[in-house]
Amino acid sequence: MLINDALDRLKNRLYYFHANGNYVFRAQPNLNAVLSDRMAQVSREKALDLVKDAASKMAGSGVFKAYIWPGSYKDVPDQQGFKLVLFGPDAPMDDDAALDRAYGLFQSNAGSGPRVFKNTLVYLAGRGADFLKASDAARMQLALTDIQADRALTLSEEQKKDLKERLQRSQESVPALTKAAYLSLLLPTVDDAGKNIYRKYDVTAYTKTRPTLAAAVEDILRSEDQLIASVDPGLLRDGPWKLWPKDEATVDLKNLREYFLRLPHLPFLESEAALKTAIMRGVQQGIFELGQWLDGEYVNIWDRKNPVEERDVFFTEPYRLGRPGTLPRKQGPQGPTDDGGGTGTGNGGPTDGGGGTNGGTGGGPNRPGPKPRVVTYVRLGLPNVQPTQVPNLLDLFNALQDAKGDVRMEVKLTANNPAGLDQAMLDLSVKELIDQLGLRVDWHQE
Repeated sequence: MLINDALDRLKNRLYYFHANGNYVFRAQPNLNAVLSDRMAQVSREKALDLVKDAASKMAGSGVFKAYIWPGSYKDVPDQQGFKLVLFGPDAPMDDDAALDRAYGLFQSNAGSGPRVFKNTLVYLAGRGADFLKASDAARMQLALTDIQADRALTLSEEQKKDLKERLQRSQESVPALTKAAYLSLLLPTVDDAGKNIYRKYDVTAYTKTRPTLAAAVEDILRSEDQLIASVDPGLLRDGPWKLWPKDEATVDLKNLREYFLRLPHLPFLESEAALKTAIMRGVQQGIFELGQWLDGEYVNIWDRKNPVEERDVFFTEPYRLGRPGTLPRKQGPQGPTDDGGGTGTGNGGPTDGGGGTNGGTGGGPNRPGPKPRVVTYVRLGLPNVQPTQVPNLLDLFNALQDAKGDVRMEVKLTANNPAGLDQAMLDLSVKELIDQLGLRVDWHQE
């Protein structure tokens, strides 16, 4: 084994050493002589471009959308979607000053103003020496590709075989070395003074076992309870997150949802459904109650006795969580509207719903009727919408917003061809477009 390794190293370094079943020295130069000259002609910029392409392929996709070696913080949008920023060789993990400077710029700034959604980003940083190895491998791959494309160059069959084998190894090594370079995950948080800092995690073990960097990041965040699929409802009211000050009776759902996108000390929620489920459980368990504020009063209140359903939870300002018993109920003629049931009699005849122990005086026809039921939810089903009708959906969307609704649209697209869909277009066009638009899609195919 040691002898074979030594011979392989000689084969890749010496100019007149040939290996074709036998190992011999000849006056004719081998592929190394040509390769050395071509590698010297490959610029650092071209080699790094190839490494960047490899980083993009190895980043993958998932919960976090990857941004590869962004040249400026303006290249990373300030949106609610989760983002994975891969720093390049200009901000390596072993250069603290450069890394801290890059982190501070991206975490604090976006576009022409300060970054708002600070709890939507994580960062990966690589080691400078490993970037150099990936760059050298990229330079070799570009040189070998150039030699293969050079029709004016005369190569022996032995050299052609050697060229093919080296090019294949090089094409495999550049992505592998690039992926292996990323060793540190930077997770944003803040110190006691509110300054942007980060916690650093070693991702080496995860990148070795996961196919992409994004998958490795998701695994380590889940293992550290920083990427969660469910929320303990008690933590929304009390606990270390400090989302709900004790001197405040209510918190609106719009702010509650945005806390998880703005405040870096909070974990990442895998989906909005996790928070919605926590609210429903919290109401059911009596940890808090939920009210809908409209025109100066709570028109709907859900509590332990009247549990809320998923369709009634909206992350808008009118929907507010209150501590148990703190949301004021509407007042009727004889007190709160949740009066006793049954029927009773009074001087004016039968009374509906206001009798029982109250007995009523002067009820009957003179009693005001109940208020109309407030409509809080509508769902519109639109089967078989044609492409030409899509613009009309915006008008319908706006009309529902005019009705003071928090409008959500769930889109279901189907494509059917008994003879078979074009798989190449599905992979190269449809999936690529989904990735470019940053859409989260539940893909099903048969």
